[in-house]
Amino acid sequence: MIHSYICMALPVRGPGILRKRKNRSRRFAPKKIRAEFSYTSWLMRSHIMNNHAKRAWDIYLKMETSAESFNVLQLMANDCYKVCAFYYAAKAFDVLERLDNAPEYIEGKKGACIGVFQQVFANQEPVDSLFDVVKMLESSVQQHASEPQVSQQFESILKVMKEWLKESKLKRK
Repeated sequence: MIHSYICMALPVRGPGILRKRKNRSRRFAPKKIRAEFSYTSWLMRSHIMNNHAKRAWDIYLKMETSAESFNVLQLMANDCYKVCAFYYAAKAFDVLERLDNAPEYIEGKKGACIGVFQQVFANQEPVDSLFDVVKMLESSVQQHASEPQVSQQFESILKVMKEWLKESKLKRK
């Protein structure tokens, strides 16, 4: 059943078609279908791949805590990283790291945070994003205080970012 709703939303030609069909899919898909993991993950992925990672993040925020929300968060973290939406990848990896200290979440978070720094430096991301990332990194330093190697890696990244912010005289808006 869900297959027909997803197929109805797939692009036939041109980027504008996907947006129209995605809206049509939301409008006609019954609530039961919209609540399914496959529909939610497809919708989030389509937002991310169309440079609307914030919309995908908003969908995640509305979800109840469950195994499905954890899986959606993993999907979001990895897909955002793939399309260089590093700010939302960092936010997703931050939540994943707090829920599960798995090395892939720690590494993903470090990489995404460095990606945000690079994008802010290149004026592709607002400075406020970097201030949010600094808070995430400070949280990780505290969280991994009992793991000196991991904590030190986060501290090193944090030090570079804070020094650049200070030298650039950038302030939170």
